Parts: sequence; structure tokens; C-alpha cells
Amino acid sequence: METHPIKFLLLNKNELSYEVLIRGEEPAATVLKLRNQVNKVTSLFPSEDIQESGVESEADYEGVSLSFKELISRIKSLQERYETNLYERTKALAHHIYYRINRMDRTGIAEKYAKLLKEFNNQYAILSKLAQINSSNTASTVEQTNAGQSLSIGVPTSGSSNCERNHISDLQKLKFNGKSCVHVFIQRMNEFCMSRNISHTKLLTYGIEMFTEQALHWYRSVKDDVNSWDDLTKLLVADFSQFDYDYRLVSEIRSRTQGDAENIVIYFAMMSELFSRLSKPMSEAEKLEILLHNIRPCYANVLVSHGSSIDSIDTLRSLCRNYEKIQALSAQFREPPRVTTETLAPDLAFSRPQENSQLRPYNKQNYYANRNGNYNNSSANANSNQSYKSYNRHNTDKSTNQQTTGNADTERVPVASVDTSAQGNAGHFWLKFELCPKFLNSITLTNKTILTIAEINNSPGFLQSYDELTETQRVTADNVIEQFNHISSAKCGLGRTHLVEHCIDTGEAVPVRQRYYRLSPEKQLILGNELDEMLRLGVVEHCESPWSSPVLLTPKKDGLFS
Repeated sequence: METHPIKFLLLNKNELSYEVLIRGEEPAATVLKLRNQVNKVTSLFPSEDIQESGVESEADYEGVSLSFKELISRIKSLQERYETNLYERTKALAHHIYYRINRMDRTGIAEKYAKLLKEFNNQYAILSKLAQINSSNTASTVEQTNAGQSLSIGVPTSGSSNCERNHISDLQKLKFNGKSCVHVFIQRMNEFCMSRNISHTKLLTYGIEMFTEQALHWYRSVKDDVNSWDDLTKLLVADFSQFDYDYRLVSEIRSRTQGDAENIVIYFAMMSELFSRLSKPMSEAEKLEILLHNIRPCYANVLVSHGSSIDSIDTLRSLCRNYEKIQALSAQFREPPRVTTETLAPDLAFSRPQENSQLRPYNKQNYYANRNGNYNNSSANANSNQSYKSYNRHNTDKSTNQQTTGNADTERVPVASVDTSAQGNAGHFWLKFELCPKFLNSITLTNKTILTIAEINNSPGFLQSYDELTETQRVTADNVIEQFNHISSAKCGLGRTHLVEHCIDTGEAVPVRQRYYRLSPEKQLILGNELDEMLRLGVVEHCESPWSSPVLLTPKKDGLFS
């Protein structure tokens, strides 16, 4: 019988929820349902048997502090006017706090715990004196004797048993029916005993609760012959495990490769559990060999550099883990941001080079042309004994010298070596497609075969408008355009692509709605027409974004607006 009984039905919702929670049940939402829960669970688990609450220390301290404030308030009311009903409710609350303080985890709250303990002992002493003063009959005398019992709480000693919770309720989730894997069931039961601090002897008393269906009939037939949990597990393995379990499990282990996107740590954990289910354990070397064969090929480049130094599973795990870290860092790499008006140090920001090759300066290059029509960089014939005559760009030299050199000091066009004597006839190709006309116009060509292919265009431009094309060139251009009519914006409208996605990252910026200015009726009509057309073409779409900006109408040369 409990030395400090609690009348649970006299407790408030806060205290009832705590009493239900520490017994492994989920507290109900209403006081009425909580009282029904308390009636069921307290008969199975008396307050004195529960040594720990399992509640985090800070949360437990806050909860008991609220109850203690209520206790102080009730004791003051009793001092002003003593009432039997109020006294019973106060005593039930005091006994609740007594057990709750004993179960508290004092980690990180040692000072607050000591202060609370001292104040509670003082308040309970006052409550005991009130009962003695107001006792007037035999019944109350018996009551005062019970109330006058010392309830002083010392430093609680660490009990050997933890809170059992609702073991039966938890066991119902782990029941064995004889069809599932018996090895998994035994493993889960051992883990259950460890987590609840239950001895195997006590676990054996829950035998009826652990089995169902066919396994329950089996247990009833063998329970008289079972004296310990080890005896029961041996019978379970002998009667419900496959006779070639180890042989088939080894085959399954060897075929269990690492899955795509499966973390190496999780994979090693899975394999470790598979190894542990073998009745005859594998050696470390066998496990390592299987893992080396079954991890994904992407780790090969990392492992090959270590070779024979991989002599343990821990070493292999560490190397693979480092590889995954490097891959994660590579995936998170981002190009440097562009310079904006808010950049604090624009002079230190990364500056991207110009994309236009015509604006890209090139090193000084020397070229020569001989009578055979060969074009090469002068460095290729640095050892030649022939003399060369220099000239500037756009100046030609018609002397009788066999070779002429060109000096392009400030030329800003891409250049390349050309050898027209080769079978590829690279010089013909340059002339046919008018490549680098500035360079070709600056030298004298003596190879008649090349000169008869095409006339060199003296224009420095690379592109010509459609109106400047010859009739033959226009026919060719029209044929090319006709082949792409299915993607023409003029005939098919605007196109779309799923290959590019443009995202605007606003970061932590807060949307600011800008002021709108009134437009004239004419501009409003233009704006409406333009917006309708953009909606029809799919350029814009309806949205409810808080971001907005003022409308800007820009007139174009053809009289339209954009």
C-alpha cells in the first residue's frame, strides 16, 4: 500500500496529464477523459513503482512549479478559512508534487531543484499543522495522524529500475505471429528490454502478450518447458527459422550492393545488421571484401590511390565518407556574384572578361607568304636562312623577294596558321568563306590557284544584310530560312524551351509596392492591347505576387510601343 496515496480525481488537468504521460499513455484533451485514463493506468502502475518520469528536466521543472504555486495558494486559503474539501484537494496535490519531485531529472537544474525542494518541505509542514489544529473528532484525528506523517524529501537515490511505462501496450506492437522473420522479432525484443530496462526474467512473464495467431498456439505448447528467455529464443530459432537460413543470408549479403543515392553510412549500417544476423559470424576480412565489391563504382578513384592501406571497415568508411563530403562541396559551389550597386568592395569583385573576340587583344604575330602560297607563323621558320621584308597592315610589297613578312602589332582579330599546300587546302577554305578579311587583305598572294577561287572582300564586316546579298545568295538564304519555319516567331509565335530556367532570388528583401502614376486614356488603351497580346502569346501570366513595379511604355521606330 502506498505511504502517500493520491486521490487522482481531485487533481487538475495539468497534474492528470502528467500522471497519464509517465505511465506510457497519450493524455486526452478533456478532464473527463483524463480521469478515465487515470483510473485504468494507476491500477497497473502505482506511483511508488515509477522511479523516473522520462520528461526533460526543464519542462518537468516548469510543470511542477505551476503545481507548487497552486499548492501555496490553497494553503493560504486554508489558513484564512479551513474547509475539509479544500484540504483533501490540497493534500492530493501535495502528494502528487512529492512523487513528481522525487522523479525529476536534476541535470542542469541542481540549484533550482534544491530551492524548490526546501520550499516544498516548508509548505507541507504548514499543511500538516493546519490539519492538527482543525481536528475535532476521531475521524479527523485519524486524518491528522496520516496528514502529520513526515513528507520531507531528501536527495533521491538513483533507483535501479526505470519507469516501466505501459509495457503491454508496447508489446502489442512487437507481437510475433509465426510468419514474419523470427530473427527480427528476437532482435526487437532484446532492444525493447534494453530501452525499458526490463530483465529477461520479467520479459518472460509477458509471454502471452508477445505472441499471436499460430505463434501463440506454439507458445502455449512449450511454455511449461521454458525456464529462461535464452531457452525461449533457442526454441524460436529452431522451430521458425529456415534450415538453410545462414546459407541463403550469405547469398543475399553478397548481392546487396549500394543503391543509387544511398548514403555510405546508411549502407554500412544495413550491411552491419545483415552480418549480425548470421549464426556463424564472418571474419573482418570477409566483410571488408564484400563491402569493397558492393559499394558504388564512383568511389573507385578514391580507393585506388590508397591500395593496400585499406585494411579495415572503418578505414573504408572514412575514405568513402570523405569522398561524399568533397562531392557535396562541389555540388554547392557557385560562381562569384556580379557587381551591383550594393557591392561594398567592387574593386575586389570578380570581373568577367569580354565575350566579343574582336575586342580581345592578341599577342604580336608575324606571318609570311612565299611563292608556293604557304602561310605560317614566323616562329615555325625561325631557323630559315632566307631574309624577310617587313610591312605594315594594308601595305603590300611587290618586290622580287621570295617571301614577305607581315607585322600585325595592334590587330584585334583572331588569327591562325594557314598552309594551303596541304591536302586540306586550308587557304581555299579561308578565301571561300571570307575568314579574317583584314588579315588576308594586308598580304600579297602569288598563288594563282588561290586567287582564282574567289575575290577577297575588302569590306571589314563579317555580316551582310539581306538587301546587300546577290540574287544567288538570297535564294540560298531563303532556303535556309524555310527549313526553320516550324520555329519561326513570325509564323508560329514565341517559342518555349525547358532547357533554360531563369530564377530571381530576392533573398531576404521585403516587397515594396511602388507608387503608380495615372496614364492618359490613349496610353491606357495601348497598355491594355499590349498586355492582352502578351497574355495571348504566353509572354506573361496572371500571378498574385507581392512584388510589383511601375509600367514603362517605350515608343519604337515603327510607331508601336513596347
